[in-house]
Amino acid sequence: MKLQSLCCILALALSSGIARADRLIWIPTADISRPSIEYMTDPFGKRGVATGQIGLGKQFELLVRDYRNFGTSDMTEVGGQFTVLPEGFATPGIAIGVWDVADNGPRGRRVFGVVSKSLPLVNKLPVGFHDIKVHAGVGSGQLSGVFLGGQAGFPFGFGIYGEYDARHFNAGLSWSPIGIVRLKAESWDGKLFVGAQLRSPVKL
Repeated sequence: MKLQSLCCILALALSSGIARADRLIWIPTADISRPSIEYMTDPFGKRGVATGQIGLGKQFELLVRDYRNFGTSDMTEVGGQFTVLPEGFATPGIAIGVWDVADNGPRGRRVFGVVSKSLPLVNKLPVGFHDIKVHAGVGSGQLSGVFLGGQAGFPFGFGIYGEYDARHFNAGLSWSPIGIVRLKAESWDGKLFVGAQLRSPVKL
């Protein structure tokens, strides 16, 4: 039953037309994005995390994560965030939210506020980089203190991203062979995880 419920949530994430990209790896962002589902696992398939995002209205997003073999408290966590200010040309996007509302997952409840901003002047330079964005915020629990992150796109569908989640440094490399699919390899505090993300073709 638990697996069926998760599949329903993930299917809804693909069909929704409104969403917020409310995470980088383990930190939130205030970016606007497509609905998506994702599964990441260690190279041996022993541990994994399934994540779904679905927009509810124009400013709120629901995020669901299901953990596998991350400890005795493994279960599905639910959270969300509210976009206080969408990003403009001169102004950053601002969002507030809480993940794991019930406070019963492996990472515990995290309340946060986050600011995200693209760098349009850098994006226009003829250096091959594009979609450069930076993120910063403060939170509680495993996001307590200041967290920081950034991302950049490269030609041929490649991208890099990294973050400091107030405790650890994490980084990732992605490749999109087609627009709705993104293959990913990430370092979670020095531990390798690989997986794929499927994004809705609907753009905001």
